[in-house]
Amino acid sequence: MLVGASWSALNVLLFADEHPDLVSGIVLIDPVTPSMASNRFAISYPSYIDTVASAEQVAGITDLGDLPLALVNALDPRMGPIEFEPPETASHRIEFEAAEDDERELLLDYSTNTFYLELEDSGHAVEWDRPDAYVESVRFVLDEVG
Repeated sequence: MLVGASWSALNVLLFADEHPDLVSGIVLIDPVTPSMASNRFAISYPSYIDTVASAEQVAGITDLGDLPLALVNALDPRMGPIEFEPPETASHRIEFEAAEDDERELLLDYSTNTFYLELEDSGHAVEWDRPDAYVESVRFVLDEVG
């Protein structure tokens, strides 16, 4: 089983696609999607992450069969338990919030065996705000794997 939060979701999806025999299930916690990486973050973070290349590596993945896939989507635009401003402004984050939620939900189409948890009371740092969501999503995958 692989668990990926934020940017690491791209790594998890790529690994699962390239090595399906090694992956029994996936948990994605408030993930960055290929579309987000190539559009929003290409503008915001060009100096230290090759967002476009990362997005291109994962963009072709659309079918993981019936691999158990749990997705946790944090709806609060806060980045963490202590608010800080990344290169974009808070208003810029809020502007993209609804589009990001829709993009994340599209990841559910990658598998026919999914679990979705939407958190209105959690920011991006789900591990701080709602550690129980991690546990619930991992339990789903473990139960599905048997």
